[in-house]
Order: sequence, then C-alpha cells, then structure tokens
Amino acid sequence: MSTNIDLKELERQAFRSNFADGLWDIFLGLLLLQMAVGPALYRLGWSPVWILLVMAVFVTAIFLGFKAAKRQIVLPRFGLVQFGAERQRKQRKLTLVYAMVALLGVVVLAAVIVGYRLAQNSGTTAWGNVALLALFGLFLITAVLVFSFMAYNMDYTRAYLYGWFYGLAFPLNILMDELFSSTFPLGTVLFSTIMIIIGLVMLTRFLRKYPMPLSDRQ
Repeated sequence: MSTNIDLKELERQAFRSNFADGLWDIFLGLLLLQMAVGPALYRLGWSPVWILLVMAVFVTAIFLGFKAAKRQIVLPRFGLVQFGAERQRKQRKLTLVYAMVALLGVVVLAAVIVGYRLAQNSGTTAWGNVALLALFGLFLITAVLVFSFMAYNMDYTRAYLYGWFYGLAFPLNILMDELFSSTFPLGTVLFSTIMIIIGLVMLTRFLRKYPMPLSDRQ
C-alpha cells in the first residue's frame, strides 16, 4: 500500500514539473495578449471575418511554438514521462471540460465586446449599462472558475492568479477608454506582460538548474 502511495506521489510530482519550466506561463500570457488583437483590428476597420482569421493564425502559432519549445527544451532534459492510466483518463476528461468552458468564455467575451460597442453607439457609458456590467461579471466569474479548476486539478497554483488577470484585463481596458479616452489595451498588455515575465524568469532558472545533457550537446 505504501509503495502504491509513493508511486502516486512521484507521479504527482512529475506532473507538477510540467509547470516548472515557465512555458505554460509564457503560453497563457501570449494567449491573453492576443485578446488585444481583435479590438485593435476592429478600430482599424477590419471586417470580423478577417479579424477571426488573424486571431486563429495567432493562436495556432502560439500553440505550435509552445509544443515546439516543450519538445526542444524539456524533452532532452527529462525525457518523455508516461503517466498512469488513471491520470490519463482524468486528463482526457479535463481537456474536454476546458475546451467547452473556453468556448463559453469566448462567447461571453464576444458578447461583452458587442455590448460595449452598442453602448458606445447609443451614447451611454459602459458603467451605466446594467446588462453590460452583468456580462463583465459573468466573464470575470467564468475566467476565475476556469483557471481555479485548472489550478486545482493540474497542481498549477499560479493559475489561481491568472484567472483574475484574464477576468480583469478587458474591463480595465474599457475603464481606461471611459476615463481617459485611451484605446491602448492597458489591462491586457499589463497582465500578459507580468505572466510572460514570470514565465521567462522560471525558464531561465529551469535552464540553469537542468543543463542540457552532454550526449545531446554533441
């Protein structure tokens, strides 16, 4: 029994090591940053179809870069870790849940953007529109719950903080627009930069702690 518990603990530690290299932090930071792309292109007069296409290409490039970095940086140092069947089943279920909730988050964010534009066109402020405030709250709650779920199930504690970053980024952008007539996406850039810096610091520490094996340097 104790051996089984020890093996599960070792597996848990190995799973947590997935987030020790900082690549997830950089990945999530870049995904948050791309949320500023759509509104920026909209202000430049781009059509929604082209905006969605550009954002899809941006997200695909981020994902492929993340996978390549894992393969080129982590795999030579740790090798390929094969988790147990129970954790693999759990991960497949979680992946489905994340995909569904992420889709919900995109829908809510789109509703917030459309609602904000309608409020602007009607001459009312965003903060005076009850329906829009409700959408802000729904988006914040959705982001916090999704990332909290991720943090708990994936042993990725920084995700608790990142949920608030995602949830507050867009409302902060709108607040800057309302108060200072600034279209600069301060919330998105600020929070994504913090996440990327955290990731880069952790990646630097990871590379120093786990240098490339001599056999792979030759």
